[in-house]
Amino acid sequence: KKIPTKNVDAIVNEYIRIDNIDELKLDDEVAFYLELDDLNYHKGKILGLSLTDKFNTYYIKPELVMDTFNLLKNKKLLTYDLKKSLVATKLNIKCNYDLMNAAYLVDLPANIDISHLMNALGENIITYEEFKKNNYDNLEPLIIAKSKFIFESCKVINEKILEYKEEDIFNKIEMPLTYVLADMELNGFKYEDEKLNEMKEEIKKRLNILTSEIHELAGIEFNISSPKQLGDVLFEKLEIGKSKKQRRGYKTDIKTLQKFVDKHPIINKVLEYRNLTKLQNTYLDGLKEYVMEDGKIHTIFNQTLTRTGRLSSMDPNLQNIPVREEYGKKIRMAFVPSNDLILSADYSQIELRILAHMSNSQGLIDAFLNDEDIHTKVAADI
Repeated sequence: KKIPTKNVDAIVNEYIRIDNIDELKLDDEVAFYLELDDLNYHKGKILGLSLTDKFNTYYIKPELVMDTFNLLKNKKLLTYDLKKSLVATKLNIKCNYDLMNAAYLVDLPANIDISHLMNALGENIITYEEFKKNNYDNLEPLIIAKSKFIFESCKVINEKILEYKEEDIFNKIEMPLTYVLADMELNGFKYEDEKLNEMKEEIKKRLNILTSEIHELAGIEFNISSPKQLGDVLFEKLEIGKSKKQRRGYKTDIKTLQKFVDKHPIINKVLEYRNLTKLQNTYLDGLKEYVMEDGKIHTIFNQTLTRTGRLSSMDPNLQNIPVREEYGKKIRMAFVPSNDLILSADYSQIELRILAHMSNSQGLIDAFLNDEDIHTKVAADI
């Protein structure tokens, strides 16, 4: 079977399948790509490893992967998504170049699936989701294509890094940060299941009360979670106002409902019901799926997703747990320190300090030097 990539015959015919790691003869610079059976590498199992140097490309079967990494210790290593390999193998792999970080800095696709970058740079390769749907058909050639691509692309993308004068950001910030994030992900967050179970019961009782109150105010029993039924009750039966009717019914999103808060007491109760249902589904039930054998939750921190340089979190998203409401605060209380305390640290108005420096605005500079509240200062000036 042919692999959907440009140099098909070259890739399929030019790689060596390794059955004994003593057969490996590698040059000093080696690109590697580790393939797993899940994009969530905390639970993914190793499918195979490919290595490419300037002479050959090799396929390493799963049972030889860990021993192979031990042989790579003194090589100059290149890869894509180093953090995935650090977490999946739990090895301290000393890597010189992460193509994912480099692509991110020069505004190329830096998705956790390397196929997006490959396709953007002229390759023609199926995505990981298609690969998984096809039950990992063409496994070896697909993995091989990825290490070959990494080896051939690092120099090209590094030229862009140099052109954009981003070598210090890449070498002194992004690459070291990858190791820090890998440690954070491996450590995970200790989680007290009992606290969330108590809260689940509490929310369940509150939802039952809200359901009775909403039905009483509506004068009819209906499915509050159904946008169509809710829309019919609010805008036809209770006639609280006008809302845009679409093919599937009236608009009942939060923004629309908030316009009618003062029109009928049912609105506030519906908004509370929705909020509690979301907390229950997303956090009280949802978080349990991510608790691993060590009793901790291990998220993935996306280093190359946001355009602003901020981190994001996925599987599960631990950065969006509500903080301004009572139940949100309680959910956060279920995350407990592994040692003695949880430390919260943040830069104070870092963007405004950078702005003061770059603009050389004496007023802003003086305010910071004198420890004034910058917002009060600006408001007073205006």
